Amino acid sequence: MLRILIVSDNYKVHPIVNEIEALGNEVVLLNDVALLKDTLLKNDFDLILIDYEKTFRLSSEEVYELRYFSQNQNEVPIVALVDDLNTKSSDVIKRGYSGIFPYNHSVNMLNEFMSHFQTLAF
Repeated sequence: MLRILIVSDNYKVHPIVNEIEALGNEVVLLNDVALLKDTLLKNDFDLILIDYEKTFRLSSEEVYELRYFSQNQNEVPIVALVDDLNTKSSDVIKRGYSGIFPYNHSVNMLNEFMSHFQTLAF
């Protein structure tokens, strides 16, 4: 089981939350990016998903700080949630993110995505 933090106030996040929980993982949904550091100091997460629009409020240095503040002993992957995969992923990666994941995904895509992180957590 993974503990996943999702930072989004986008209505499209709710199917992702439901699907991740249906796979037996725990999800903490945070609506305000300003509370992110405090949440990471008090909790341990295996994966962080952040809405692409909210990523613009975070500099590259802040993204690296999030990994530093994380209570996880390993480097926590931080993935940007995007409306579609046409979003320039290079811009996201340059900002220090581990990758991108689309809101408009297939269930198979989510299963494959989650299985990758489950192997990293063990």
